[in-house]
Order: sequence, then structure tokens, then C-alpha cells
Amino acid sequence: MSEMQLGERIITLREIAGLNRSELARMMGVTPQAIQKWEAGGGLRVERLQELADALNCTLDDLISSEGPKQIVMTEKKQIPPSRLADQFVVRFPEGMRDKIAEAAKANNRSMNAEIVARLESSSTGLSVRDHFAAMALAPLIASGSWTVGSGPSAENEILAAAAYAVADAMLIERNK
Repeated sequence: MSEMQLGERIITLREIAGLNRSELARMMGVTPQAIQKWEAGGGLRVERLQELADALNCTLDDLISSEGPKQIVMTEKKQIPPSRLADQFVVRFPEGMRDKIAEAAKANNRSMNAEIVARLESSSTGLSVRDHFAAMALAPLIASGSWTVGSGPSAENEILAAAAYAVADAMLIERNK
């Protein structure tokens, strides 16, 4: 089957499935422009064929067969997972960031998307960067037993907290150089 025939096939199956390009794109985690490109006969990687067939609610044979559309027997309508309908954003990573996220995702046994979401959720604590830096400075003090945990405010804890924020301020100054 030529790429153009496959593109025409995608259009036919998408229409049979009652999907527009935007809906199919959302299900596939791509842009509507990617779907348009596939339908024009280009840019579709072989690894994505099964995912496309699943999204179109047909078999892989239905998708790549040279038989006409009347030969297609649609399978039971599948429910679109809610995650496929959620908002999607294009993120441009600074140099090296993608590799760091991929490495962390692998270490945490998550997808890159799940890693990014976990990081966003953990950063939505309402704490500022300064608060995070101060907490990092306090961690060794807590571990060493210098910080009196659970005893309420004390003069010693107040001094240690002030010192932690002084360290945080110094870290922010260095970070912004």
C-alpha cells in the first residue's frame, strides 16, 4: 500500500469512526496538523500504526488493507480514556533538560509525562523557591538533632530558621548571577 493510499484510508476510517482531526489528534497525543500530514500521505511512523488503529476503533489489517472501506467491520466502540481528552501543551526544554527528565522518569519507573506531572504537583505546595532553599538548609540540622521538632516555637529554632533563610538568600543571589 502506498503512503497516499494509507492517507486516504486514515481519512475514511476517521470518518467512519465519527471523529474529526482534532478528536483523533487528542486521542493520539499529537496535533491536528500531524493527522492532516498523515492523511496527506506522510510523516506516519510504522510504530504508531497499531495506536492509530486502536484510536480509529479498527484492526491493524483494516488500516493497512487494500480492501475498500465496505470490507471493514467496526469493532465495539471504545471509550476514550480521560487522559487523552485532557489539555495538552507543547513544552520546549532547555538544553539537556529532556535527558534529565527521561533519566528521572526511568529511575522512578514512570513515563516522562508522569514525571513532569509529578514534578508540577510537588511544586504546587505554595512554597516559594526561597522557602524550598531554606528547607534544604534546615534538613541537615533536623537530621543532626539540632532542630527541636514538635516542641513548638523556641528561641533556638527561631535562630536556626533565620540562619536557614540567610543560606536561602545566599543561594538565590548565587543562582541569579
